[in-house]
Amino acid sequence: MSRRPNVRARSVYAVGWAVLSVWLASIGACIPGSPAPATHPVRGQVFVDEQPAAGALIVFSRLDGEASAQRQRPRGYVNEDGEFELTTYSLDDGAPAGSYGIAVVWREQHDEDDPPGRYLAHEKYSKPETSGLRAKIQEGQNDLEPFVLTN
Repeated sequence: MSRRPNVRARSVYAVGWAVLSVWLASIGACIPGSPAPATHPVRGQVFVDEQPAAGALIVFSRLDGEASAQRQRPRGYVNEDGEFELTTYSLDDGAPAGSYGIAVVWREQHDEDDPPGRYLAHEKYSKPETSGLRAKIQEGQNDLEPFVLTN
């Protein structure tokens, strides 16, 4: 009596491996150690009522659905001259290319241990959905037009 290979079992294993491969590929960006998207230098300025927004936090959130970039939101702090540089993975490395909604949070802070005080920039700017601020980051150096906010 000859043994026939179990074709049904082999096809179940083949389908299982195919499903596992697709699943792993789809979550690849979420696995630690997977390659991060390339970043590009980004510089800009933030002013509120024509004054530098020194100490404000600016945060970029992807608009085009790039899942891997959602884990890390490019951000920066505004200096005394109103200037900022974005950081995504390491200091001042910039941001991945793409379209972004922008939030600017600028609040009174008297002491590091105190809770933040009143908003110095209107609260609407604290969320990318309500700020109305947008930017497109491209490959290479990005020098953005100044963001001029009003209260």
